[in-house]
Amino acid sequence: KASDKKLKKTQSAVLIKGDGPKIKPGQAVTAHYIGQKFPDGKTFDESWTTAPRQFAVGAGQLIACWDAELVGQTIGSRVIVACTSKDAYGKDAKSKGAPEGDLIFVIDLLDAI
Repeated sequence: KASDKKLKKTQSAVLIKGDGPKIKPGQAVTAHYIGQKFPDGKTFDESWTTAPRQFAVGAGQLIACWDAELVGQTIGSRVIVACTSKDAYGKDAKSKGAPEGDLIFVIDLLDAI
């Protein structure tokens, strides 16, 4: 059953390989994304209905799985990042108003400065 499925480790896969420069730690990245609970796929956040978001990658400002998996990806790529609970919002997620458990994101990397 779905509730028995747990991610064993944080990992990512490139769905579309962009031909832009590689993302370096600390760069401000502009991206569109959707965040879903794993394994049920319930969406908890997305940017496509509003506007792309910008955030510093690899600077300790994001959840650990984004910092770890997005550095080194190329601009123009669509990347899927599967985050264990530990590398997402952790055991205190609910008290912080964040989604609990394992999460999965599809991220379109649009630009980096």
